[in-house]
Amino acid sequence: MPKKNKKFDAVIKTSGRRKKRRRFLFTRKFIFSKYSVGIFIFLLIGGTLVYYAFFSGEFLIKSVDIQGVEPQLAADIQRYYQEEADEERFIFLKQDNVFLFPTGEFERNILQDMPNLKFAEVNISIPSSVEIKTEERKQEGIWCNYHEDIIITECYFYDADG
Repeated sequence: MPKKNKKFDAVIKTSGRRKKRRRFLFTRKFIFSKYSVGIFIFLLIGGTLVYYAFFSGEFLIKSVDIQGVEPQLAADIQRYYQEEADEERFIFLKQDNVFLFPTGEFERNILQDMPNLKFAEVNISIPSSVEIKTEERKQEGIWCNYHEDIIITECYFYDADG
């Protein structure tokens, strides 16, 4: 007869029925508990605020005030702003909302695309206006590239800063 190891002689008995663990989220207790009511109220208020801020039209940019430039250049800046505002952000939201309009990106892009502007500063006033402060470069002279035999028609304006 083989020797039995005394460490493993114990028999573990279990009851025949095991209770199934139910998830608390899908029980009637949770549906009518104070936590579910709090979560529901939080989601309701959050959804209302998101709708009001992005979809209601209350915070759409309605006026653009451009300061510091001639009227012709102001009209060009207005067209540039309109192109930027009509672009979509997050697939279905336009950027013509005060919360979604990218002020820093707009400042960088307008200075790159309109080299006759010295600086641009964009301020958003809630609920529905944008103020664009700019300064036009003052022309100091014209630089053209010449060669002995060939006249190159590329000329550039320059100001005190270069």
